[in-house]
Amino acid sequence: MYRRTLVLLVVVPMVALIAAADEKTPTAEPSAVALPLEERGPFHDAIFRLRRARTGRVSSWDRTGNNRDFVSFKPGETKELLKLAGPGCITHIYLTPMGPPTVLRTLVLRMYWEGETSPSVEVPFGDFFCTGDCNVRLFTSHFVVVNHGTGTTAYNAYFPMPFRKLARVTLENGDTNPIGYFWYHIEYELYEQDLPADTAYFHAQWRREKTTRVQHQGHEAVPEEQVNRMLWSAKNRTGAENYVILQAEGTGHVVGLFLTCNNLAGGWWGEGDDMIFIDGEKWPPSYHGTGTEEIFGGGACPNEEYAGPYTGFVAINEQKATTWRGQNSMYRWYVHDPIRFQRSIRWTIEHGHANNFENDYSSVAYWYQTEPHKPFPQLPKDRLPSGGVATRPSAPAIPDLIEAELLLTNARHHGGEVLPIDSGRSYSRGQLVLFRATGPRSWLAFRIEVEKAGKYQVRGRFARASDLGRYRLVVDSKVVGEPANFYNGTGGSGPTHVVPSGDVAFGEIELTKGEHEFKLECVGKDEQSTGHFLGVDGFALNRL
Repeated sequence: MYRRTLVLLVVVPMVALIAAADEKTPTAEPSAVALPLEERGPFHDAIFRLRRARTGRVSSWDRTGNNRDFVSFKPGETKELLKLAGPGCITHIYLTPMGPPTVLRTLVLRMYWEGETSPSVEVPFGDFFCTGDCNVRLFTSHFVVVNHGTGTTAYNAYFPMPFRKLARVTLENGDTNPIGYFWYHIEYELYEQDLPADTAYFHAQWRREKTTRVQHQGHEAVPEEQVNRMLWSAKNRTGAENYVILQAEGTGHVVGLFLTCNNLAGGWWGEGDDMIFIDGEKWPPSYHGTGTEEIFGGGACPNEEYAGPYTGFVAINEQKATTWRGQNSMYRWYVHDPIRFQRSIRWTIEHGHANNFENDYSSVAYWYQTEPHKPFPQLPKDRLPSGGVATRPSAPAIPDLIEAELLLTNARHHGGEVLPIDSGRSYSRGQLVLFRATGPRSWLAFRIEVEKAGKYQVRGRFARASDLGRYRLVVDSKVVGEPANFYNGTGGSGPTHVVPSGDVAFGEIELTKGEHEFKLECVGKDEQSTGHFLGVDGFALNRL
């Protein structure tokens, strides 16, 4: 279930790491000279200062001038969302996919700076936007905002991402199903001057330990009776068995953490301390915590969700309970207190006190550093949550409807592409088959088994929308009834005013026992329609 959390969004100036990129400010006095950064006053990066920069956006807008402002992904396909020459800085990313909840882990977002081949950002789509275990929560924070929509959820990121020569952003569809609709905006600035020498590059890395390891042998072994126990007497004097959030080499600073604990064991799981080892230091580290909830600004053992500018327990599966089973997701932005390192950082956290809990941990570390960076561990192929994905309740099936999505195995089509889509509770089983027809004479054909010979009344259920066409039904080369116009220009959901058609009666036809072809042929469109698409819910055959 979606949940909305309203908080105050604090607006602050952009991170000062790119402030020196605009050394010259437009002025009425041509002889005026911009002061060096170290000589500027407290307002050198204020929002009211003019800048010698050019802003721009890349997006999924329809290059034909039509309203199909989205892109699609085939299974396994990677698309380049942005390729931009610098110097510049990405300032805002907006992405919204339409698909089942699993896309939040099967889609992978990557970013590359200065022509590198090893990505500086490699994170499953949902986790990058603080959406853990494919389970959406709506919230507003300093760097990440997740907003509601009708049919999709909007994901926003406001990390400044500077680059000197080249920036690339890609998205991979690692799912076995296509993604029919994906909208995006990426906003940026370009500068006339090079970036300052001390500018660091944005990085983000996802890690997962599907079952955190408990030591059962050796001098640090956990007795069986103490496994998955909240409190027990033990000492952790090395941090060697902690869950590892990040290991990086170079000079930089950490600016954020998103952590998910899928609590398989039950009970309070968060007695684990964070231990951050800076520049190769040994235990005890200079950055040592007192429990997991403290990192995220919470009181003892939070069991209610909250979200703020810098900290949040954004998802708690069992709210107002004392069992804490299932998903627990939280974020922390180090805006005013970045964790700095000169040579290296090893960022860890205990899973339970002295690592006595066996749970499913995943995390995203967000940081800036010099290049080159240490190559990331290989992204795990098994990324879906333990215990499966929590989904919305499926819509009930309409009695006696032959579901279009169940006929796709033997379906054929011409002049377009076919996509099963999650369409909501207004449609049988919550699904439609979308035929993205290219124009008149495009067609989509299904094979339907008839158990008894006889005369049948043929009906269908479809979608109506502002980009749908006019179609006729042809059964075994025989036209049945009159063409149906699936245009709708008002109300409904989304920008194309999608509504269910209800029953569409085509007419009567004699059918023999056995398999028959039901072909929907595009014969044009309403003059106000922007496309020739077709949305099929299913067919009904009533024997007369």
